[in-house]
Amino acid sequence: MTREDCCRKARACKEVKTKALKEKALELYLSDMSQKEVAEQLGLRRETVNIWLKEHGPEVEEAKNNRQREMNGKINELRNKGMGYGSIAKELNLTKSTVQYLVNGMKQPD
Repeated sequence: MTREDCCRKARACKEVKTKALKEKALELYLSDMSQKEVAEQLGLRRETVNIWLKEHGPEVEEAKNNRQREMNGKINELRNKGMGYGSIAKELNLTKSTVQYLVNGMKQPD
């Protein structure tokens, strides 16, 4: 086997492994894991998972929107119970700044 054949075979093997990882990342994300959780489980950077998921367009966008609506509902529920940003962040495993950002994004103009 020539060096060129070895390189071609190695590239093909890497492509197969990458494709399998991309499919697993999509599967985990659609099963309600966050991009961060998917990245940690697969030993990848979150940015890599984000790029791969963007390749799936509408399917991933719909899952993301559903997750966002669900998270907003949970935050509203906890806000209505009188909980502050810090308490909500701990309850939902988010950062306080993320909770603030989401709450500000949910406000409706008067």
